[in-house]
Amino acid sequence: MGACRASKPAPQVIDADDLVFQLKMQAKHLHHISRRSERESQENIKKAKMALTKNNEEGAVLYINNSINKRKEAMNFLRTAHRLEAITTQVRSNSNNGKLLDQLRTLTPFLKQQADIQGVHYVKI
Repeated sequence: MGACRASKPAPQVIDADDLVFQLKMQAKHLHHISRRSERESQENIKKAKMALTKNNEEGAVLYINNSINKRKEAMNFLRTAHRLEAITTQVRSNSNNGKLLDQLRTLTPFLKQQADIQGVHYVKI
């Protein structure tokens, strides 16, 4: 009844540039894991060939199944990396748009003041 509850820590606010950097690094890491899985797939194919030369068909089937699973794993990692890259592009674009809007917010009162002083009909296009 009188137990004290621990309050949840406030979520950290991450800067958009930091988020873009983290997403890029994560995508790069996923590309690396994908290449590693491809390499392991190729090694399993070589092992299957060796097993066939030794008349070990059951072992060759196991190696081929492992190779197929590693290839699928590599494709999943690659797909996820590309999705992260797309998200990174969207975050960067939104960040740039936000910065542009902030600049326009600071510039708009100045432009309004100049229009009031000079008059809009003096502005030539």
